Amino acid sequence: MIARALACLAGLAMVLGLEVNAVAQRQQPDRRSPGQLVPVEKNPGLMALLPDLVITSASVTPKCDGGTWTANINATVKNQSSHGTADLSKVVWQIVLAADWWFTAGQVFLENPPTKPVNPQAGGPMALKPGESWTRMLSITGIPKANVAKAQKAGHPTAQFGFGVTADPTNGVAEADENNNKKLLYLPMTTCSQP
Repeated sequence: MIARALACLAGLAMVLGLEVNAVAQRQQPDRRSPGQLVPVEKNPGLMALLPDLVITSASVTPKCDGGTWTANINATVKNQSSHGTADLSKVVWQIVLAADWWFTAGQVFLENPPTKPVNPQAGGPMALKPGESWTRMLSITGIPKANVAKAQKAGHPTAQFGFGVTADPTNGVAEADENNNKKLLYLPMTTCSQP
């Protein structure tokens, strides 16, 4: 009975130790230089237990239509962790993917659209187990056309439409790596352009 209690306490201490290390990943004061902050080493044991969501593939297909155009983005998010399940059940609407767009030369070279494009988000499964993937199409409608002549005259001959696809855009899932969730895509400014 005592051995079982000690084993439970040892397990609890281990769990608490991992939690303390997780908090300690933030910066701590450097004892050698008062007031300065230094990064603290990550706990590899804890990191291995967390999920890691990445965009493994993404493509964008334009659909030209009237004064604006639509970007259809097909993207796959994968939990590339070998141990941690991504619990999406507590994330609002289980938002797994989001997309945004921009014009690399600046908005001034875009025609005025009748409506402002909305950056889409997609709800997904309640969880992604280790190695599991999920694919969804996101559409950004109402993207204004670029005035190619105006952009080229202003010195932007290779301007592009940029697109970002992000896994776990609300940061609702604690991950082993929070800096690998986004993938960038580009289309030339001549896509559905104005003369």
